[in-house]
Amino acid sequence: MEYTKRQGGMARARSNLAQWVGRSEKLGLYYKRCRVAYYEVFDCKNIFAGNVVSHMKTSIKILGLGIFAGSALGAGGLSLYENAGTQIAFPEVHESMRTRTVLTSPLLECGELSQSISDQTLSSLRSAVQKLMTTRQESGDLSFASVYFRDLNNGPWFGINESEEFFPASLLKLPLAMSFYNKAEDDPSILTKEITYTPDPSTASQIQPFGPTRNVEQGKMYTVKDLLDIMLQESSNEAAVALSNIVKPAQITDVYHNLGLVPPIFGQDYKIDTHKYASFFRILYNATYVNKSSSESILKSLTDASFKDGLVAGVPQGVLVAHKFGSRQVDASGNTVQLHDCGIIYAPQKPYILCVMTQGTDFTTLAGFIKSVSESVYKNVAGDTRKE
Repeated sequence: MEYTKRQGGMARARSNLAQWVGRSEKLGLYYKRCRVAYYEVFDCKNIFAGNVVSHMKTSIKILGLGIFAGSALGAGGLSLYENAGTQIAFPEVHESMRTRTVLTSPLLECGELSQSISDQTLSSLRSAVQKLMTTRQESGDLSFASVYFRDLNNGPWFGINESEEFFPASLLKLPLAMSFYNKAEDDPSILTKEITYTPDPSTASQIQPFGPTRNVEQGKMYTVKDLLDIMLQESSNEAAVALSNIVKPAQITDVYHNLGLVPPIFGQDYKIDTHKYASFFRILYNATYVNKSSSESILKSLTDASFKDGLVAGVPQGVLVAHKFGSRQVDASGNTVQLHDCGIIYAPQKPYILCVMTQGTDFTTLAGFIKSVSESVYKNVAGDTRKE
C-alpha cells in the first residue's frame, strides 16, 4: 500500500512538473513579447520604468521558488503558487543593471545614459535631411527616399517618408541571423553545427553591386556561426541560402511576430519601411529579443561589414557602426534600383539608429546620398565631422 502511494505521489509530481514546463514555455514566449513591446511604450524618461523593472525582478524570484516548490511538493506546491495570485512570473532576465558592454545597452540599464539630444537639435536635424533630400531629387540623383532616426538614449525620433515601403533585399538577412541566435539560447550547439557548403543554383543570377570581399567556397566545411558572420559581414547570398536550408520557417517568423510585423512569404514580393525595420536594431541594442551575449555577437559582426560606402562613409574614422545594407534592381532593364543602409551609429555618449532607404537609377549615386545623410546627421548629433 505504501509503495502504491509513493508511486502515485511521484506520478503526480511528474505530471505537475510537466505542466510547469509547458506553462514556463508559454510564459517565456509572452515575456519575450512583453519585453519587446515594453520598450516601444516606455522610454528612459518614463517615471514608471523603475517600478516596472522592480516588479519584473520580484516576479523572477517567485518563478524560481514556484518551480522548485512545484517539482518538490507535487500538486501542493503548484496549488500554493497558483493560489497566491499576487505576482506574474517571468523567466530569467539576461540583463545586468550595472554591467555595460560596448554595443548593447539592455532595457534594465535604461536611464544610465544622459546625453540626449534636444528638441531643437532634432528639429534642425530633420530640416537638414529634408533639404538634402529635396536637393538630390531636384538634381535627378534621387527618385525617392525614406529616412528614420532615433536617439537611443531616451527615444526621441523623426522620420521623413518613414511609412513608405521598399524592397528590403539583403536587409532580411538580419532577422534570419536573429532567428538562429534565438534558437541557440535553447540549444547552443546549433552555432557549432558544421555544414559542407554546396552551391545553390538560385544564387547564380542574383545581382550584387557591392559584392562580398570574401565568400563561402564549394566543398568547404563551415560552422553555422561562420556562415552567420559571412552573411552579415559580406551580405553573402550563398551563406544566406545555406542557412535558410536548415532553419524552420517558424523560427524566422517568430522574429517578425515578436515585433508585431508581418513576416515575408516565400516566393512573394515583400516590402518594409524604415520605421519598422529600425525595430530590429532597437531590440538588439536593448537585448529584448535575444539575450545580451547574442545581441553583442550580432552587432559585433555587423560592425565588421565590408560595405562602407553608405552610413560608415559619413562618420569619422573610429566611430563604430553596426549596420546592414540591401540592394535590389527593381526592373529588368536596370533603370530603377534601390539601395538601403540601416544601423546603429555609436557616436560618443549619443548612440542613435539611422535607417535610409532609397530609389534611383544608379547604386553608386544612391550610396553617395546615404553617405551625405549620415554625415549630416552625425554633424548635428555629435557636432564633429572631422576624419581622424
